[in-house]
Amino acid sequence: MASKRQSPTSRNTNALYQATRPGGSSIGHASPSSGHSKSITVLGLLADLASLKGLLYVVAAIGLLTLTLQRPGSQLVNISLSTSKYQSFAHTSSQQCQHPLHSDRPSIQYALIIDAGSTGSRIHVYRFNYCKGSQPTLEDEVFEQVKPGLSSYTDPTLAAASLDSLLQTALQNVPQSLHQCTPITVKATAGLRMLKGDMSTRILAAIQTKLDKEYPFPVLQKDGVVIMEGSSEGVYAWITVNYLLGYIGTAKRHLTAAILDLGGGSTQIVFEPDMAADTNDAGHKTLPEGSHRYDLTFGGFTYHLYQHSYDGYGLRAGRQRILGVSSTTSNSNNHQPCVRKGREKDIMAIDKIPDIIGTADGFGSCSAFITTHLFDKSESSCKLTPPLRTCSFDGIYMPSLQATFPHNDMYAFSYFYDNYAEPFNATSEFLVGDLKAAAELVCKGDTLKLTDVGKQLFQENPHWCMDLGFMHQLLGTGYSLPDTRKMKTAKKIKGIETGWALGSAIQILDGLITSGGKDGACRK
Repeated sequence: MASKRQSPTSRNTNALYQATRPGGSSIGHASPSSGHSKSITVLGLLADLASLKGLLYVVAAIGLLTLTLQRPGSQLVNISLSTSKYQSFAHTSSQQCQHPLHSDRPSIQYALIIDAGSTGSRIHVYRFNYCKGSQPTLEDEVFEQVKPGLSSYTDPTLAAASLDSLLQTALQNVPQSLHQCTPITVKATAGLRMLKGDMSTRILAAIQTKLDKEYPFPVLQKDGVVIMEGSSEGVYAWITVNYLLGYIGTAKRHLTAAILDLGGGSTQIVFEPDMAADTNDAGHKTLPEGSHRYDLTFGGFTYHLYQHSYDGYGLRAGRQRILGVSSTTSNSNNHQPCVRKGREKDIMAIDKIPDIIGTADGFGSCSAFITTHLFDKSESSCKLTPPLRTCSFDGIYMPSLQATFPHNDMYAFSYFYDNYAEPFNATSEFLVGDLKAAAELVCKGDTLKLTDVGKQLFQENPHWCMDLGFMHQLLGTGYSLPDTRKMKTAKKIKGIETGWALGSAIQILDGLITSGGKDGACRK
């Protein structure tokens, strides 16, 4: 998935150091040391690091902490220290009511989600209450991240140790009396899946052992420490968005929003189709059974969701497909219509590919190239027979969005936001055709309409022309959306990130209730 960003309630201070708690337990990644290190307290750093705004806040929040500064030559890792107001976050009762509405629910409930992505790991500490009903209401969130990701380690023990600083955040932010009532799960995404041999299995086992032996939080009995499937990632993101919008978890059933999540290695789409509205597929009044269907029961309602995760169609994977095609086709000159002139060397260095010749001059040729080589919509690629006769691309069945989801909200986020909405100041909604117009400008090298963020991205990202082209073709050709279709986008909704973590936490709490609290030692 795309890199996650921080909750508004916290801010990270990055430094090249390793941290250990008094007593020697590791916080973050602790490389083997030859003994050439210097241990000092946080207070001793104040004079030298006074320019780092908020450091006093870190000291006040974390308390006694020892930092080990490695000499040159030793491995250094970025450790992110949250400056959240720990003492004000860790409550044993709700800030919104004295008692839950239903006696079989707790007043306050915490949940811990560790998102182990390809570039880093991050923890979400969620605090919920049950003041308004049987479904949880989110009160607050603390977020912290650490780099590098688990897949960067060759030693499973060190990989597991890299999560210690995140777990320390959990210890600080959850009241001690509720530690054993707070479920935790570690879910890794595509980065760990790509490791060779049994390394991913060994890393997950080391994390499970660490949690069981060193920390008080109960690990989920099912899928507590796992590599998450792309389908689950999409459904959890759907829950997050619709929960924050108030479309699910309420007494009345609402029309729901679709989510289109564009990550680095894969892209997910999840929506609730109205099959009865599709006159071209009259044989099905409900979504047909199959791996694409996910039946979700939440808040007393059941939702029949269509979901699919397209591995290899994330933004970074899309780049590799585009560049790979240009170097393996019969085009002996390796002309690349999605690369701007003058950026060839940058791309060849980043992607480690043979010589290419950038020929981008506007969007037309790039669009045609992507459509031809990446989004095969031919009848031969659609291997399904009636009544399942609707394909998106790559031979994958998908109900027609235009027919079964014509007016509901569609939220596009992650790279859709980072690489289009923010740099073009379209931070709430846009038309599919706006991506085409943006690609036209960037591929021509026209920066006049860019925001400051966009101008910086124009200089730093030599792939931006093909990125915008890929995004437009994914929506327009891949999902058959017209240029006039309105899309919504958001980095956050109500101050909370639009990723999968919150949806996972909500599912966990729903499971705690239905299972009688087997994954949490105390419920009231």
